[in-house]
Amino acid sequence: MFAIVGCPSCGNERMIDLSVGSTSCPFCGKKSDTGVLFVKFKHSDQSVVRDVLHGKQIPSIRNNPMGELAFRISQARDPEKKMILISENISKIKEEFTLEDVEELVPGEGEKYINAMLENCIIYEVGYGRYRV
Repeated sequence: MFAIVGCPSCGNERMIDLSVGSTSCPFCGKKSDTGVLFVKFKHSDQSVVRDVLHGKQIPSIRNNPMGELAFRISQARDPEKKMILISENISKIKEEFTLEDVEELVPGEGEKYINAMLENCIIYEVGYGRYRV
């Protein structure tokens, strides 16, 4: 997984590989643990992260409602705001959705968000593994 992070020392944004334990800022040289850096955007495709970092329009995201929603969610810092973005927008894209759909939006955190939305009565389960707002 690749991500855009800001350097805690100089503030410059850069792309990192999250699977690596530490990284050094190419601008100021500060070494940081990747687990403590604030992730502004992450995606499994390095070229997508590079394009976002350089401000390029990404046709695959622009023409893909789930991709666009995933980008908007990645920009939200507050987990509650992420839940609202997911619940309000996924129902516009799909009438019913699954854990896999939420995983597409928040990789590795889908189950956590499904459980939190169920707990807060934001969504309900209409059938085994199928949810609605």
